[in-house]
Amino acid sequence: MDRATALGHVGLTSEGDGKTVPQKPATGSLLNRLWLIVQSIYVDAIERNTVSACCQLEGGDGEKSIGGIENQNIYRLSAEWVLPDASKSVAWKESYGGKQIQVEIEFSWASEMARHVGNVVHRWLQKIAEDGMHGWNTLRIQMLHDQFKKNLLAGGMSGNSKEVEYAVERIILALTYAINDTRGQWILGPQQFAQNELKITGITDNVPVNWVIDRTFCDSNGIRWIIDYKTSSHEGSDIQGFLDREQIRYQHQLNHYAKVMQQIDSRPIRLGIYFPLIGGWRDW
Repeated sequence: MDRATALGHVGLTSEGDGKTVPQKPATGSLLNRLWLIVQSIYVDAIERNTVSACCQLEGGDGEKSIGGIENQNIYRLSAEWVLPDASKSVAWKESYGGKQIQVEIEFSWASEMARHVGNVVHRWLQKIAEDGMHGWNTLRIQMLHDQFKKNLLAGGMSGNSKEVEYAVERIILALTYAINDTRGQWILGPQQFAQNELKITGITDNVPVNWVIDRTFCDSNGIRWIIDYKTSSHEGSDIQGFLDREQIRYQHQLNHYAKVMQQIDSRPIRLGIYFPLIGGWRDW
């Protein structure tokens, strides 16, 4: 039994006097069971002379519904019909005078491996900070070796097994130093009004900007700290000179963080950069 037979279908027939009337639906159909109630609807529709207009397949300006029921006949376009021309394309214009909405630090100096290591370290520093360092120790970090490897591969890192293993060792070193370093414990431990990977939007120099702050909290003196993690490493003896140069590199970025934060928090603000791979720290 097809759908039309199951639900019901009404045809038209003519009586002896030429009057058009609806045929009774097929026995067993749902419409047949309702016919005593709904028959008058079909009769009224015929009397309003909408059926003939409704059944036209081409042309005509007649109605296309019967008693409020949409007609489902197929209408063909005339052979002369032509697809109208598409609207003119819209030229894209840079907003805000050509300035970027979000200014990003250029990382061309960093290798692909360093970038992937930094992404994974940031993710796990966020997790450690959200836990308030509870349950985190050197052994737990070492046991996450395989998880770190999965994180690297999922993030798109390519390379041979030796390179991936070296990257995992860097992650373990950074996280281990962070949880055992006094400065790292202060940054990652319980703090007031602490937030991690905080996304903020504001206006700086009349330009809308979006930023993501690695870690922010208020200390016991009521100072709002904004801290950025950097997984940069340094080979050599002049570690202080390296940290000074890194501060200059990122100072402009963190100053923008402070400008936006001042729009939502009136507390005094201090900025800091933490380097977990080398235990480095700079603040202003």
